[in-house]
Formats: sequence, C-alpha cells, structure tokens
Amino acid sequence: MVSNMDIRLTRHLVVTVLLAATAVVVAWQVLFTGPGMGDNRYTPVQVSTTGNGGPAMQTQPGPVTRVVSIQQDPLQSGAPNAQ
Repeated sequence: MVSNMDIRLTRHLVVTVLLAATAVVVAWQVLFTGPGMGDNRYTPVQVSTTGNGGPAMQTQPGPVTRVVSIQQDPLQSGAPNAQ
C-alpha cells in the first residue's frame, strides 16, 4: 500500500524536476543564443518608407543572385590556427 508520505514525496520530486528543467532551458536561452536568433531574415518582399513620413510600402523582390564560385584563400604559415 502506498502511504500518504510516499505520494507527497513523489509529487515534490516531480515538481522539483520540472522546475530544474525549466531553469536549465531559460539559462540556455539567455547564455547561448544571440539577440537575433528568432528574427526572420528571409522575408518574401522588402518594406521601405516613402521618405516623406508616410506609411511604409511594399516593394517588389530584388533580382535573384546566384553564387558561381567560392574563393578560399589559404592561411598564412604563421597564423595561429593554420593546419
């Protein structure tokens, strides 16, 4: 038979684990994420102002840019992280 003391102990243990997990998640968010991690950088259209204090207006998306090649320069021989 489960006693009243065992039920209370189990309840306290569960609450303590949940609070500790919440504290770890909050600390991780504060310490290891940058200020712009939740920002959406890939909006389908650009928003610009009219320049005269009017409301913002949407403009057409810019031209598509294609990467043709990537140039990789080797590190100098005295560089601290050279391989």
